Amino acid sequence: MSKSRNKYTGLFIMIDGIDGSGKSTIIAGVSEWFKKSNLKIFDLKDYWKKHKTYPELHKVLEADVILSAEPTSVWVGEAIRQELIHDSAAEKYSAEMTAQAFSIDRAVLYRRILIPALKMGKIIIQDRGVATSLIYQPIQNGKISIKKVIKFEGNSLALSWSPDVLFIADIKPEIAMARLRKRVGKHDQMIFEKLAFQKKIHTRFKSQWFKFLIKKYGSDVCYLDASKPPKEMVEEAIKTLKNYIYK
Repeated sequence: MSKSRNKYTGLFIMIDGIDGSGKSTIIAGVSEWFKKSNLKIFDLKDYWKKHKTYPELHKVLEADVILSAEPTSVWVGEAIRQELIHDSAAEKYSAEMTAQAFSIDRAVLYRRILIPALKMGKIIIQDRGVATSLIYQPIQNGKISIKKVIKFEGNSLALSWSPDVLFIADIKPEIAMARLRKRVGKHDQMIFEKLAFQKKIHTRFKSQWFKFLIKKYGSDVCYLDASKPPKEMVEEAIKTLKNYIYK
């Protein structure tokens, strides 16, 4: 079930990895590269933060590059961030309920913004996505199978519009956790930010079954050495992206 490459003319870039791996650094660096090419950027995350809702589509489509993230920080996404992924929620909400919430949040994002933007030939750079659900949710409290995660409507929709390239920021969990501890104000106690859990996540991101599954749905997987200096890591990402832009 691979994606048809002529479904859209845009470029869909997704960045994933364990918490503290450097995803934000990659996104900022790639965004700056596009900006230097005189491309107009629309930051969905910034809009959500300021307005607490979705922008009108025509405002988004005025830009060349759209910065997105999952979960979103509005509507269902806000509930996920504020309630479903905190330590205190681990015993209140099952893995299946959490997976369903992510799927709904994802479906809204894709239908309102991502699919129309890709059809219009826009470039999307997204922090996390359906790959995160495939990695994280099957090993959460209560457990849920990957097959079931895939079947949720928002997830199957996202897989049918899979990214052209999925960057995985690859770093040892111990280093990532040390980074998280240094972050100012990072005391929200997310259920994912535990070393033992991050070790499981790291192993899953590097597994052959994950690479096969992502490629099956039409995405290329590229691992970036996140232990390198930020500048080198970003340069590596840009070098890879040039193969998609200038082919």
